[in-house]
Amino acid sequence: MGLFSWLRGQRTPKGRDQLAAALPPASAVTEAPPLRVVETRKRRFSLHSDDLFDLTRTAVLHDLFALPPERRDDDWHRRFFDAAWHGSAELPAPTAFTGPDGFPYLRFDLPRGGAFEAQSIGNLARSLVDNATGAAIFASPDDPADAPQFVFSMGRLDAMLRFDDPAGDPVDADAGARPVDEAVYAVDQRNGHQALTVRASHQVMIGAPSSEYLPPATARALYRHLVQGWGIAEPRVAVMVDPALRPSRSLIVNRRRDGFGAGQDPDGAARMLLWYMMPTQTIMLLPDTITEQQLVPLSGYLGEGAPAND
Repeated sequence: MGLFSWLRGQRTPKGRDQLAAALPPASAVTEAPPLRVVETRKRRFSLHSDDLFDLTRTAVLHDLFALPPERRDDDWHRRFFDAAWHGSAELPAPTAFTGPDGFPYLRFDLPRGGAFEAQSIGNLARSLVDNATGAAIFASPDDPADAPQFVFSMGRLDAMLRFDDPAGDPVDADAGARPVDEAVYAVDQRNGHQALTVRASHQVMIGAPSSEYLPPATARALYRHLVQGWGIAEPRVAVMVDPALRPSRSLIVNRRRDGFGAGQDPDGAARMLLWYMMPTQTIMLLPDTITEQQLVPLSGYLGEGAPAND
């Protein structure tokens, strides 16, 4: 079975048919795992029910979606993230649908008007991440499944939960804002993607990921993808820290470029893994200069009592 065929048939950790049972009710308070730093300020993306199911934010979304995509700038996205997280929306079905990218999404519709049972992305975000599912928000219940206004990957939702920021960990976000050291890497920009070629030898650091960098929900999703999608019997990972890269941290997986079959796209396959990661995190295939023994088993990050594969 090809990679894309597998993804279209992929089930969430608890099964898509069980996702509804895993979702908290509209009145529930969804709590995120402890943040890396104890914060005294009010969260931008609240986890408390008093701040969710906000019809004022729903009205903001209606106005935002009236603006054509080509005019949606940084300010539009800032306003959108706040409104989409807190605003009230309808949940037409308690089960996920498969998007054109092959990943599962729970659908949220802006209501037409009148009475409806309110839900919000912020209320369900933790359950979605735990079930390796994204969120797709639509301007109308009549819009087809391939016409969402915005989709939240699993990694984007995780970033907003754990770091209160759509970009994720500020360590990676701040580093990613700076340019690559072009004395060390040649940069080739093509079709919105960046290819790097080493120009100068330099030292990097290799180590085991922290549980903050690779939490259990992300580890389980990656593990399943690598085992079932890539056919890796024992997925292994490491974090490479390279001060010349932006961001400087990259997650390495134990598949080299020459380990893909004829006609497969190694870069495209690696990019698919980013769906599980926060937006400023990066994935790297195993470089020739690093041995597989320098990586650690991904199974050690799945969480206590979590099955290695389902």
